[in-house]
Order: sequence, then C-alpha cells, then structure tokens
Amino acid sequence: MKYQNSEYLHKTISEISKDNKIMLNEFLAPKFYLKKTGCYYENKNITKNVMFYNTIEGKLFIPFLRKINTIYIKSYKKQYPLLRASVGLIGKGILKNEGVYPDETYLKKDLEVLNNLGLEEIVIYSLESMLKRNPEKWLKVINQFCS
Repeated sequence: MKYQNSEYLHKTISEISKDNKIMLNEFLAPKFYLKKTGCYYENKNITKNVMFYNTIEGKLFIPFLRKINTIYIKSYKKQYPLLRASVGLIGKGILKNEGVYPDETYLKKDLEVLNNLGLEEIVIYSLESMLKRNPEKWLKVINQFCS
C-alpha cells in the first residue's frame, strides 16, 4: 500500500540527509501505518515536524482530533525531543477543499496545547491566508506565543 512516489522520496531524503540536517514534515499517525504507506523516514540528521491539523474533518471534529493528536504528540515527543509541529489550516490549503479554523480562537487553543507539551517551534499554515481573514486578530493570537 505504498504511495507511488515513496521510493523516489526515500532515495532523495536519504541522499540529502547524509551530509545535511533537514526538517521533515510527517503525518501524525502511528509508526506502523507510516511505514506501511512508505511515509516514514528516520536518521540522525532528520528533525521531525508533525502535522497537528485538527481542522481536517471540519469544525465538529476539532475537539476530538485535538485530543487524539495530543496523545500522538506526547508519544512522538518522548522519541524526538526536538520535535516541531505544524498547525492549521487558516486557509483552504493546496487542494482548496481542506477544513479550516472557524476563527482565531481555534488556532489559539492548538497553540496552547502544543506550548503546554513543550514544543518550542511551531509552523502555522498558512500565514498568507490570514491576510484574507482579519489579520489583526490572527496576529494577536500568534504574538501571545512568540518569545
């Protein structure tokens, strides 16, 4: 059940990470599933950035996904002390049909969870989307977590 480009990605990531430190985005899923689908990479030069996307199934499921994803983050953090995470989505994403935060309070809650779990670096998808959705409110939330 591996994805079409799995072999190409493994080859490319292995080659690049031989002599370079890289940050790699990874789905927040059990390791056995990531391995089965060809989406799992690991070596000493890879820092993991997991996608803490709680908006994927729409507003109704955000609290449920936040709880499930928090469990995964705790598990990942034990194995990867320098773990980073991505949150979102603020805009519709590259596919233009992905779930988004209903408003900035949902982003704030996700940032609070990740901050309380000790993640120091967080990627927000996507900042350009804020320009279309009352940027002052979104930036106010983000600024609360900047050090």
